[in-house]
Formats: sequence, structure tokens, C-alpha cells
Amino acid sequence: MTDPTQRARAVWAARINFLALGMIGGVWGVHIPSAKARFALDDRGVAALLAATTVGSLLSLTQAGRVVARWGARRVAAWGGAVACAMLALSLSLPGAVWLACALATLGAARSLLDVAANAESALLERLEARPIVSGLHAMFSVGGMSGAAIAAGLLRLEVAAPTQLLVLGVALGVTLVFSGRAMLDAHPAPAPPLVHAAGPPRGQLLTIGVLVAIGLMAEGIMYNWSVLYAQDELHLPQAVAALAYVSFASAMAMTRLVGDRVRARWSARRILTAGSSLAAIAIGATLLLGRPWAAFAGFACAGIGMATVIPVLYTSAARVRGVSAAVALASVASVGTVGTLVGPPIVGAVAHASSLTMGMAVVTLALVVLMVGARWLPRADDGSGRA
Repeated sequence: MTDPTQRARAVWAARINFLALGMIGGVWGVHIPSAKARFALDDRGVAALLAATTVGSLLSLTQAGRVVARWGARRVAAWGGAVACAMLALSLSLPGAVWLACALATLGAARSLLDVAANAESALLERLEARPIVSGLHAMFSVGGMSGAAIAAGLLRLEVAAPTQLLVLGVALGVTLVFSGRAMLDAHPAPAPPLVHAAGPPRGQLLTIGVLVAIGLMAEGIMYNWSVLYAQDELHLPQAVAALAYVSFASAMAMTRLVGDRVRARWSARRILTAGSSLAAIAIGATLLLGRPWAAFAGFACAGIGMATVIPVLYTSAARVRGVSAAVALASVASVGTVGTLVGPPIVGAVAHASSLTMGMAVVTLALVVLMVGARWLPRADDGSGRA
């Protein structure tokens, strides 16, 4: 189907896709406090903005499988990435919070298209390469999150205005995605039977995987969206220093994902989910109990290690379910998974408003405990049929 040189170029393009996905989240994660200050929002207002992003993502995911199957991952990744970056660039230059909510909903929708296209391409590349590469590609997402947060934190220290930061970084990322996308494979995911190709609720193995993805993404999303605010509001750190909470989580996740394919080759999915979620739950729980900056940086790093391989393992399992194309399977479980990111922000915002953000962040620990227990329902063996 492809020669080794073409596949190698496509792998690099996949790395850039995941890197950009992470950088979009990392840059925006650091500037959630900027949006809070710019539009005079309370914690419930911040939660509403994050929910707008998730609603846009969820609506997009209902059709993402069809879109990628029809137009191909290469074209969808280029357009989805360009629109997402444009919304990031304009977000803090908009005249009001309602406009920002609309922009974030659009960003969420476009980013989901890029996400599904990138994951569909990575699943195809793993089959063509006949070796595990998905966790390594997902590592680039964490590298992007770490890099984006570090760059934004550095620019804050240099007192570069937040709207200017997002404008420059958004345009640079968008241009990079459009040009790197040319190296992606010019292939469409294999079509699936009409029954499973239609956008609808997943069943059987896909439903089990989707519920676990929802729990994992809820915990991961809370960390990405609320860690900087936690360090700033609860630990009383300046925004540029509080951003290091995000960096510690994302960098530890990135380094772990770089060796994640070796872990996948030796450990079962059940064991990975149980061990990883246990470590992360203990780390977050200890962080919140101690309430110290050093504990936050160390605890968030340990949480990143524990949560690193959860989503790659679950996505790979979904992409291998028989009778459905990888793009549709990924969109199907991701649509269920988005429920986790949809309910996460309002829950944290409501708890923080009623009590404190420390108590709101405790939702992460609860989600991880549920994930740890739920790992027993993941099928045991991975024979290529979707059992993980």
C-alpha cells in the first residue's frame, strides 16, 4: 500500500498532529485564568465556558467518523486543525463572554475532527508498521501540552499580553498543521457495514470501552483545565508559576507515554488500567490533603505517570473491534468519552463554588477510583477483535 519512506513521513505528520492537539490544550489551559480575569467570571462561569467547548466537541463527534471516512484523515486533519487554531488565536480578542463561548464551541468541534482523524491515521500506521506505535504518538500530545504551557508561562513572565500570545501561537500552529498534513497518507479508513457505520450509540465492547474512556477523559480533562487555577487560587501562586502545575502533569505524562508501547507489549490492558489509575488516585489525594506547592508539582507529575497509558490503550482496543472502521469506532467511543469531559467542568465548578476548588479537584480522585474498579470489566485478551 505504501513504501517505507512514505510511511516514515506519515508517522512524522502524525506526531505533529498530536503535538498540535496538545499545544492547543496547553496554551489554552494556562490562559483559562486570563479568560476568567478578562471577562470577570466566577468558577461557575469558567465551568460554563469549558462546557461550551465540550458541547461543540460532542456534537462534532456524532459525525466525525462519517466525515473522516468520506473525506479522508489527511483533509479532515488539515481543515479541523486550521479552524481550531483560528479560534484559539481569536479567543481573548473577542468582545464578550458569549462570543468566547461560541468560539470555544467551534474550537471543540474542530479539535475533535482533528483528534479523530489523527487517531484513525495512527491506528492505520500501527497496522502498516506491524509494531506498537500509538502510545508513542500519544506521547506527542503530552509533549505538546507541556510545551504549550511552558511557552505560555514564559511569555507571561515576559509580560506579553495574553491576546497577543494566543494570536501568534494560534496562527503558527495552524500554518504548521496545514503544511505538515501533506505528508499524511492519502487513504480513507476502510468502510464498515451500514449498520455500524451509522452514527449511533456504541454497544457491546465499544460501550464498555467508551464508558472507561469517559471516566479517564473526565479525570484527564479536569487536570488540564483546572490545575493552573487550583495552583493559583488555592495555593496562592502567581499565574506564571501556577502554570508549572500543568507542565509537571503534562511532562510526566509525555515521558511515560514515550515508553508506553513497551508497557503495552508486556502488560495486559487490565493491569495497566488498574496500576495506573491507582497511582494517580493516590497522588492526587495526597496532593489535595497536603495543600503545598511542592506537593502539587510532585503529585501532579505522579498523576501524569499513572494516567499516561490509559487513553492510548483504550483507543487502540476500540480501533481493533471487528466489523467497524477505525474512524467510526474511535468516534463512537470518543462520543461516549466526551460525556465525561462534559460533566467534569460543571461538577468541579459547582463543588468549587459551594465549597472550594480543593474539594472540586477531589472529583479526579473519585473518577480514578471508579476507573480502577472498572478495569475488571475490560475483556482480558487482545486477539485483534477488540478484546483488550
